[in-house]
Amino acid sequence: MIPANAVLFDCAHTSDALLSKIEKSLRVSASVKAPESFDLKLDGISPTSKSPLVIVVRSWEPPLAELADSILEAFSAEQRQNLFIAPIDWESNQQQGDHLIQPVVAHTQEWRRFCANGLGCTHLALFEAKA
Repeated sequence: MIPANAVLFDCAHTSDALLSKIEKSLRVSASVKAPESFDLKLDGISPTSKSPLVIVVRSWEPPLAELADSILEAFSAEQRQNLFIAPIDWESNQQQGDHLIQPVVAHTQEWRRFCANGLGCTHLALFEAKA
C-alpha cells in the first residue's frame, strides 16, 4: 500500500464518482486530472514534491514510451521511488455508476514490465488481476 497523503494524477479520465472512490481508498491529499488532449506531460504535478505520486492509467491501453520519457524527464531516480503506476479497469452502469473491476492478467503484466524496465517506479494494483 502507498503512504497516505499521495497526489493522484488521473490519466485514465475516470468519472468523477469513480475517481472519488479511488481518492478515498488511497487517502490522497490532492488529485489532478490530465487534460483530455493529454500530451503525456505531467501537467500540474511538481516533481519537487515529497508526496508520493500515483498515476492512474487505463489498464487496457499499452504503456507508451512517451509516458516513460515524461517520467524520466520530470523525476529523478530518487523521486521515482515514490512514484506509483495504478492501471485500472471499470464497468459502467448508468443506474449505479462506474465500478472498478479487476484488470486482465496480460494487461497487469504489461504495466508491471513498464515499471520494472528501468523506471524505478512501482506498479500499484488496486485489485488482483483476473485471468
